[in-house]
Amino acid sequence: MTLISIVICLFSERFLSELHTFRNYTWFEKFTTSVSRLTKHLSIKTVVMLIVLPVPLLIAFIDYNVIHNSIIQFLFATAILLFSMGPKQFYELAKEFCQTFKKGELDIALWIASKILDRDLSPEEKTNLANTVVHCLFIIANDRILAPIFWFIILGPMGAVFFRLSSELRYLCEKNERIKDLQTGANLLHAILNWIPSRLTAFSYAAMGNFVYAMSKCRNGENLFEKLTLNNNQRLLHTAGTGALTMSDDPKTFNHHDVYQTLSLIRRTYALTLGTIALLTLGGWLI
Repeated sequence: MTLISIVICLFSERFLSELHTFRNYTWFEKFTTSVSRLTKHLSIKTVVMLIVLPVPLLIAFIDYNVIHNSIIQFLFATAILLFSMGPKQFYELAKEFCQTFKKGELDIALWIASKILDRDLSPEEKTNLANTVVHCLFIIANDRILAPIFWFIILGPMGAVFFRLSSELRYLCEKNERIKDLQTGANLLHAILNWIPSRLTAFSYAAMGNFVYAMSKCRNGENLFEKLTLNNNQRLLHTAGTGALTMSDDPKTFNHHDVYQTLSLIRRTYALTLGTIALLTLGGWLI
């Protein structure tokens, strides 16, 4: 059932372009602001857990104590995993970016890049636009798709939602000045939850490309495999991805071809993930 749920969600993520309209987290921003206002006397770590944990615990309660029909439980788990991916899609946007960048329509390409990153770009990011998109794609393929799948396998629907809300809280803290003081705790929680998934994804990138070169770059990157920080997780994903594709370290040399190569590597990584899960299922490790 786990494999079938993941296949359905990956298929939907790839071909149902309007999914992002159903994955609206404005309710979470309101909830976060309310909890933050009512718990100012508590420590940052406590407030972060009070914000992120209630919904996953509710989903776990429904999954294990309310739903007793296996078919309904399967549909519930699949819907929760699909809701936990994203929330925005990036594959089609990245292809549109390549087309506009190739044509020299840089204003449109910049607008699409900001949509992919879901934020405004810094002046340096705008200068090296293709490199910015490549860097972003390696990270968001893990954060939006592969990490939720990992936690879905480990903890079920509860795990997928727990990871997604930790990620959403991190983004909210960057954008919303009213909860800016929670950013340290939100970054730490997300770094912890993403430590294993980011390393599995980095290894998968390497396995689907130039493995030796990618691992060599990662080993030479100041203990990228060991450090537990948000920035380190992201640097590891980027280093492994660019190493797997033997890309240049000079951001000025990147163009739309590099973005296409990145999307191709991500597709192969998805295939490896599905193949691994299928083997685990056949071996009796997953059901």
